[in-house]
Amino acid sequence: MFEVSRLAAWIAPVILVTSCGNPDSQGSTSGQTSENAPAPVKRQPGSWSITHTTMAFDAENVEGGMAEMVKAGKASIGKKDVGGPLCLTAEKADTDDLTARLSEAIRFDQEYRVLRSEWKDGNVDFRAVREDPTDGKSELTITGTLTPTSTDLVVTTDAWQPEPGKGHIRTLMKQENSRVGDCSPRQDPLR
Repeated sequence: MFEVSRLAAWIAPVILVTSCGNPDSQGSTSGQTSENAPAPVKRQPGSWSITHTTMAFDAENVEGGMAEMVKAGKASIGKKDVGGPLCLTAEKADTDDLTARLSEAIRFDQEYRVLRSEWKDGNVDFRAVREDPTDGKSELTITGTLTPTSTDLVVTTDAWQPEPGKGHIRTLMKQENSRVGDCSPRQDPLR
């Protein structure tokens, strides 16, 4: 039986999905960091709404605590998790880059190896993998579009237990952020 302590490490990419992330908490992008990757269109400062939706949560050959996690994940399919609006200040907008935009869709740890991190004509194409003999293998892809007033990304994760045929989880999540107007006094900041 798969140990619970290893379960957390194996499924981490799936449960680390967040509506707002801190770009400083991400791992490197294997030679394609925000310093040498093309900078996406900067977002307009202002009040931004944030919507996260689980579109699919599938699993094969999972047991115990993992089966309960899958059950909870499946129950979230189609339910929108709406946040904000949050204030994107002019200072924060000036530091916008591809890493910051992607981290709002999902956080991933430093053990991920980035295979592709591209932004061209507003379109995102990102892929990273994590392989560990103890924890298993995880793949992460992010596709979608970025504009000055919107973020529309689809995040796909696949995670496999380290032993062949012992378990697989696949998630499909959508991140939609939109500028909805000017910031209001005392509005929480977009980090």
